[in-house]
Amino acid sequence: MGNKKTKTKKVIVIISIVVVASILSFLLFPRRYELKDGGSVAHCSFGYGIIYQVENRNRIYVEGDYSYYELGTVVYVFGIEVFNNAHVDYEHPSPLTRSPEVQEIESKVDEVLTSMGL
Repeated sequence: MGNKKTKTKKVIVIISIVVVASILSFLLFPRRYELKDGGSVAHCSFGYGIIYQVENRNRIYVEGDYSYYELGTVVYVFGIEVFNNAHVDYEHPSPLTRSPEVQEIESKVDEVLTSMGL
């Protein structure tokens, strides 16, 4: 009889380990999200990064009349930033391009402001 109890305990332990491993793999398996900020990609745990989030940044950063890229990696664990090596690449600027409609509106606004003495 003692042999039957130990087999039952071993089976329960093995089933428990399999269930816990399945739950952890579901929660921790990375999901990929492409962010609409210029090309960044986020790899997150279940629930859009409740446990962890690793963000590979390639985001557009606008300053003055030029746009730059913010590059690097940011890691969050439970919503707290634990690693950040992101930086703005000032060595490769690109001039901002505006549509003709926007340029026309900007010129009209400048004309009105100039006529008002501002």
